[in-house]
Amino acid sequence: MAQRLLVKCGGCQALVHGTVQGTYMVVTDDVQGRYVFLECPVRDCDAPTVVWQDARPDGEWFDPDRVYPPPEGSGDAQSLHARIAERCAVAFDSKQYDNAILNAFRTVEEEIRRRINGAPTDLGVNLVSKAMGGDSPPLKFSDVEPEQQGAHQLYRGAIAFLKNPQSHRRVGTDDRTLAYEALAFASLLMRLLDSVGGDD
Repeated sequence: MAQRLLVKCGGCQALVHGTVQGTYMVVTDDVQGRYVFLECPVRDCDAPTVVWQDARPDGEWFDPDRVYPPPEGSGDAQSLHARIAERCAVAFDSKQYDNAILNAFRTVEEEIRRRINGAPTDLGVNLVSKAMGGDSPPLKFSDVEPEQQGAHQLYRGAIAFLKNPQSHRRVGTDDRTLAYEALAFASLLMRLLDSVGGDD
């Protein structure tokens, strides 16, 4: 499987898993490193991405600003939703995982409110129920009632279990993989919202 690096694309600015297309080594008396050429997987983005990696004493490669090791088990994930990447990348990069998770699910909450033209006082699980519950929900994911109920419960659970604790106390998340997968879940929720109606 081709090596993948999680970077911010210089063309579309999405945080993406780019596939390494090639490397150019640089070795001098003072510098040992390489330029890595990546292909951005985002649709309609044909910009090449080039990042610089420094050699570490243990033989691994590291760039503190732009290159992150993909979390173990991240598989073939292509990219986070652009809004999640924009709101969360800095906190994630600086290991402020609680802030990254909170920002991710606040972004989901804000998008739900925007799509139903909700009031600023529409918050949390009550907002989700207003948007997705009842007989004629403003945000309809499926004409099949159990599936619509499932979507409603999915978003309620995300807000109640992943956003609310971060809003009310310091959770102390220190697991990078767990944090990344929480962001990926928020990214999925945003993409599902993109697929339904509402006030665009």
